[in-house]
Amino acid sequence: MKQFPAVSFVMPAFNTEKFIDESIGSIMRQTVDNWELVIVNDGSTDRTAEIAQHYADTDTRITLHSLPAPTGSAYQPRRHAILNTANRLVAPLDADDWIEPDYLEKLLLKMEETGADIVYPTMHYGDESERTITPLDKELYAGSHKGKECVKLTLNGWRINCNGGVIRKECYTDTFSTFGSSLTYSCADELLSRQLLFMTPTVAFSPAKYFYRPNCDSITRKKSAKLFDFILNNRTLLQFTRDNFGENSEEYILAQQQNFHGIFNALRLLNKYKFSTRDKDYALTLIEKSRKLVDEPLLSPHVSPRYMALLRRGVPQTKMALMIADSFRNLINKRI
Repeated sequence: MKQFPAVSFVMPAFNTEKFIDESIGSIMRQTVDNWELVIVNDGSTDRTAEIAQHYADTDTRITLHSLPAPTGSAYQPRRHAILNTANRLVAPLDADDWIEPDYLEKLLLKMEETGADIVYPTMHYGDESERTITPLDKELYAGSHKGKECVKLTLNGWRINCNGGVIRKECYTDTFSTFGSSLTYSCADELLSRQLLFMTPTVAFSPAKYFYRPNCDSITRKKSAKLFDFILNNRTLLQFTRDNFGENSEEYILAQQQNFHGIFNALRLLNKYKFSTRDKDYALTLIEKSRKLVDEPLLSPHVSPRYMALLRRGVPQTKMALMIADSFRNLINKRI
């Protein structure tokens, strides 16, 4: 039987009592058994820690760590887990997702074949359809690719999947030491994916199946100020791409587009849901700061002139105009 290198699964977990059994079970059913699992309970208020501890008590390959209070993002518990792993290869798996039985075997074979520092799987929705979330271009499955060049495939829309995978631990530790670890907003894990790609020499992609399940109990899905953390992420990406690729780079232009579209997405959220006055004021402050970062001369050739003209009028006026336009569109659609 082929000998595979040892791998450390890392699992941040927050209020996943409904799903963590399936997630851990999918690891225990792997065709490769040379693994450990480090679970970090991120201040859960349900039975997540109790269930995880049961597995830790019955399988010496599994350990549970607990943070004292929710951090609001998978970033911090994931980082804690990675820094407490014993092996040179790390495999992230969220506690509400799961993987196919030969997932790890496929990723390790791809890593051996290509010599890549990261091998990412293909993400599927966790339903019976097994639809892929972001279908990859077939050419991406061939050979390996420069991590830095893959960053642009994550900006203004994800065109590659960066959940799961097998990743050399030093790629993570180099990223943590270069970019720091103080981020606490809910989308910080998405920034980590871009930073990790930037720091990694080679990346490969595999058809190994990673099944993603949206968790309705997630902090980022509650109708609160946390819903607007993506605006913070977009602003951070502007700085990240400007500092590392330059203001005339394709990456920075894409980050500008993402920030621009994010402003309108945030305003539509405010129009769609009822928020507390405090959360609404917080969101409007974030939106205004993002509006001031819009580089109109650079961005104008790449976005709708109508939306750019609308944004020039200011955040309150744009919000009102969107409300009227969307209400009219919904009325027309109902009549059709």
